Order: sequence, then C-alpha cells, then structure tokens
Amino acid sequence: MIKYLGLLFVIIAALSVPSRADTSQCITQPAPAGSVTVGITTGSLQGCTAPPPNNIRIVRDLSGFPYNNTEVACQVNGEIPSGWVITSFNSTSACGGISQTWTLLNLNGAPSGGGQTQSVCGQSVGSIPNAWVTLSYGTSSACDNSLNNTRLIKNTNGLATGTILTVCQTSNLPSGWVINSTSTTNFCVPNVPFEQIENKNSVPPPPSVHATMQQDGNFVVFGASGSPVFATNTNGTGAVIIRVQDDGNFVVYASVWQVGTYATPLPGPFTPQTCKIATLLHAPQTMLGGQCIVSPSGQYMFYIAPGGMAYIYDIAHNVGTWSAPGTNGNPGAYVNMQSDGNLVVYNSTCTTALWNSGTYNSGSTLLNMENDGRIILYKPVWNTHTSRGWDTNNYPHPACDLGPGTGWTGTMGVNQCFVSPNGRYQLLLQSNAVLVLSDLSVNPPLPIWTSQ
Repeated sequence: MIKYLGLLFVIIAALSVPSRADTSQCITQPAPAGSVTVGITTGSLQGCTAPPPNNIRIVRDLSGFPYNNTEVACQVNGEIPSGWVITSFNSTSACGGISQTWTLLNLNGAPSGGGQTQSVCGQSVGSIPNAWVTLSYGTSSACDNSLNNTRLIKNTNGLATGTILTVCQTSNLPSGWVINSTSTTNFCVPNVPFEQIENKNSVPPPPSVHATMQQDGNFVVFGASGSPVFATNTNGTGAVIIRVQDDGNFVVYASVWQVGTYATPLPGPFTPQTCKIATLLHAPQTMLGGQCIVSPSGQYMFYIAPGGMAYIYDIAHNVGTWSAPGTNGNPGAYVNMQSDGNLVVYNSTCTTALWNSGTYNSGSTLLNMENDGRIILYKPVWNTHTSRGWDTNNYPHPACDLGPGTGWTGTMGVNQCFVSPNGRYQLLLQSNAVLVLSDLSVNPPLPIWTSQ
C-alpha cells in the first residue's frame, strides 16, 4: 500500500483509470498508429500549446481489439486504424461540436474461408482491408449524403483455389488472384469497370506443429493434425503477451495501464546505457536515481534522474517523450513497482508520493519498457508456478531464441524457443507438440515444467 501522505491520492486516482487505456493529448498532435479520437474536450495539458476551447482530445488504442468489434470515433484528420472500416456516420456531443463521428468496425482477424460480406461507407479503394474486394456500390442514409456512398465488400481470404468472383475494378488484387476479363456494368460507380477475377493460390500445405498467442488471449499449441493439444485457457481474460521470466516462471499477462508516445520501432543499433538495470521492473522492485530500464531493442529507456525527474527518453532521437508530473526538483527520488500493483515515485525520505500510476489493487506485477516507446503495466492471468527466485546473472542464449515472448498473433515452430532475458530459462516447442521449460544454467539442462 502507498505510504503515509500518498494513500488517499492513490485510491482516488485508481477509481479514475480508464478501462480501455484512453490517454489525453493535444488536438494538434497526430494520434498514435492504431488509435482513434473518442472525445474532444477543453483543458490544460503539459507541452500542449493549442489554446482552449476544444484543445484536448481523448485517444483510444484499438490495436488488439477482436474481430467484429465496433467503436465510435470522432472524425479528426481522417484517422482510421488499418483493417477497420466505416459503417455509419453520426453526431455526438463527445466530439466537442467540432467534429462528426463515425462507427468503425474491426475486420482484422476475420475467419478465413467464410467469404464474409460487409456493407461499408466510402468509395476509396484504400478504405477496405487487404484481401477484401468490392462487389457493388450503393447509396445509404447511414453514410454521408453523396451518391454511391456505400459499397458491399467480400473477404477472399481462404476461398478455394479456382474460385471466380465478379468485382468492381481494384488496383490491388488479393495475393494470388488474377484478372480473367474486364467489362462495364451498372453495379459499379461510373467509369469504374468490373473484373472477373480468379483465385490461383495453390492448396495450402497440411497443418504443422506450432504454438501461437491468439487475439482472444489464449496461448495454444497445435499438433500435426491441426487440432489444439494444449492451451492456457486464458481467452476472455484480456491477455496480450506471454513472457519467460528471469525467475524461471512462464507467464501470460494482461495489460492494465500504459503511458508514453507510440512510435514504430527503429532497427538500431543504439548506444548502450550505463544506467540500465534491466528491461523491466517486477514487483516488489525499486529503481534509484541514475538508474533506468531499457527497451529490448535499446531505443527507449525509462529513467529516474538524480534530480528526481522520472521520464521516457528516445535514445535514437535524443529527446524525452514523456515525464511524470511533479517529480522534477526532488533529489534522491526513486521509482517503486509495488506489490499492490501501483507504480509510484517517492521523495527521498519516502514520506510523499510525488506521482503514481493510479493502479493500486489492480494486480499489476510487471512494468515493461516497450520497443515502441511506451511503458506498460501488466498483471498475470496464468503461469507455470515455476519461480525459482529472480536471477541477475547473464547466461549464453541458445540458437533457437525468438526472444523472451510474444504478443497477439506471434507464433513459434518446432525447435524454436522463448528465452528469459538473462538467458537462463528456455521454453522449447518439441516436434511432438510438447512445450518444455528448462533451466539452462546446469548441464544437461534441467526441465522444470512441460505442457503434457
């Protein structure tokens, strides 16, 4: 529990944590990739030079939302995440009276082979996901007031070899499809001919042994028949990543809280940081002034300066991207990843909480410095119960190493492995579709858990 004077502040802050990781930013700043604006308001925000009114927008990260999920968003800068489409135009006071809204539908992760169809707003070819094609155009009051303001689109992913479709002409055919003929018709918009296209993709190879982190939060191993042989049964828990830890535990985590500016990671390499103590903090753990955690790629660090300021720094561009309000000018301040789930910056005497994440009693146990510039708090939803104590030593990494884990849609094949950051623990997928977690600090390696 947060100590002394900070207790009341933490409890109040915890009650206001948004359930969908919403963040506030200046309306003049572009929303991070994969995000949309869900509200426009008036207020003050550090680093925001735009004057009131309607100078702040509420941004929601839609990455990882399930297939067929809907979201109402403000029409600001035409920001639509990849794979999402517009299904209707609306209006709402949440957008400050300066923007209409639209309803967005997520088509990412659509089941293959079903040939799903969907009516969407807009004529632009680029406004539909890859592998979807336009069957016809129409006019609907649900969209704007223009003629031919809707179109019916179809998912070609997984359709059988030799399937023939008649579609409105597109400059981006689905992969493996070819044009058999071109003509004109009245079901497309004027000056847009139709095409007869055919699927020339070969029959897919038979299923192989593999494991994947599914978008429903379940980590699943599939056998040679294509059927699941092991699962963590964490679907519906909000799980987003899996991780092999330096303590020997293999854990499935759900995201609880995040802050920072999302950016596409750069390839590197980057200058090593002498302040580095790890890539993450686990509860209970502290980070003292002059120390930092660095993203696995080395581009970003979360640093607590000797003067007290806690901030995220982009090493590639030599610029700070976020700082914890109220922490600067407090020499000796330190960061505490607490067992109660709260991330707190205390003054040097531990009598005042200068800043906290407001995640008290959330179950968070892990703070990770991500390769995309964000720090994220995670809570465990499943684990192997194989913790052997945190090990700060470093060991050689095996050749099968794919990294410490993965997020949604990440996969591993036979004889590939996830390895703890310190190199001591390895999760290997064997050819018999069995996962084996081993301690590599001994010879021969010591198995400490299997999925059988």
